[in-house]
Amino acid sequence: MTKTITVGLTGQTGSGKSTVSLVYKNEGLYVIDCDELYRELTVNGSECCKALKEQFPVCFKGFELDRKKLADIVFNDKYSLDILNMTVFPFIIAEIRSRIISAKKEGYEIVVLDAPTLFESEADKLCDLIVSCISDEEYRLRRIMTRDGLTEEQARARMSSQLCEDHFRTNSDIVIDNNSSLKALQNASLLSASIIKGKVYGR
Repeated sequence: MTKTITVGLTGQTGSGKSTVSLVYKNEGLYVIDCDELYRELTVNGSECCKALKEQFPVCFKGFELDRKKLADIVFNDKYSLDILNMTVFPFIIAEIRSRIISAKKEGYEIVVLDAPTLFESEADKLCDLIVSCISDEEYRLRRIMTRDGLTEEQARARMSSQLCEDHFRTNSDIVIDNNSSLKALQNASLLSASIIKGKVYGR
């Protein structure tokens, strides 16, 4: 009987993780996008939003979350970021567990958690294998500023809120270095997908 494995895909913001995730999807792996999951969990009036409103009332109009205002607060204050994480992580982990079970019931043999806060949320404990995408700081800075329309100060604030590169390297089974071209990243992603499939299918 074919076994099922759960893979954690993570990395610092701007490292190219989204490209790796897309390659995995195209290779037939079942990907749970935890950023998308967070957005779904924080829709107007949700239980997660109600919990967030108790901690960050200034970020709400009714039960509608002002995501930009919340980001401005938490990425400039570590205490606030810790409060945010303690509030939302239980909701996220519960939903991840549910989706992993559903994916396995549907016959998927490889489930990928695309999670920027894989370690902080302790979702890594749900994983059999961890892949981290790594990129030099200046590359990441340019990507974040272009992608999200942030100032350098805002981008650096988001970068500094995350774990250091050494943590990802030390705690990952596969590390993808993204300091070259998009094609090189896609090729490295394909190689890692083959390694993951080999652990399931024995080749």
